[in-house]
Amino acid sequence: MEARTQEEGAASDVVTNLKGLDTGSVEFETMFTGFSAKVHQHAASEEAEVLPLLSSSTTPEQRHAMGEAFLAPQAGIPSHR
Repeated sequence: MEARTQEEGAASDVVTNLKGLDTGSVEFETMFTGFSAKVHQHAASEEAEVLPLLSSSTTPEQRHAMGEAFLAPQAGIPSHR
């Protein structure tokens, strides 16, 4: 869990740095490519480590409540798709 939390903190830092770069620059492309790979790695680690732990240590009702609590603050945020 600690490793996943540290990865998320590092990702926030990279996003902040990316926001300050010209999206057409080589620096942006290089940083974004590395960031993208780390995001995929992070998701795979969560699926392999965190989700099985949650599944084995909580009830379906608890997981549903956690999902609702996670989504609630995002309800008013527009999607960027």
